[in-house]
Amino acid sequence: MSKLSYEDKVNLGKDRKKGMSYSSLCSKYNVNHAVVEYLISLINKHGYKILKSKNNKKYSNEEKERIIKRVLYNHESLISVAIDEDLLSKDMLST
Repeated sequence: MSKLSYEDKVNLGKDRKKGMSYSSLCSKYNVNHAVVEYLISLINKHGYKILKSKNNKKYSNEEKERIIKRVLYNHESLISVAIDEDLLSKDMLST
């Protein structure tokens, strides 16, 4: 699996909007289905601006605790919280 550039992510989003299937996107960009699904969800919720790399956003302890509580106490899914909080990867939250 390859790391996607900003341009690849934008093109992936545009290809999906044109109707390309998830499996075709996976093959074209050499990524798994979960990556494609996550990127499309991020784009749909936050637009293409979310794909610009951030300078490692710093979260205060209070912010981290609030986000983690959404998963642990509110029983929200990792993926939905990560997308809602505009994390570029759900793995950031699971860690």
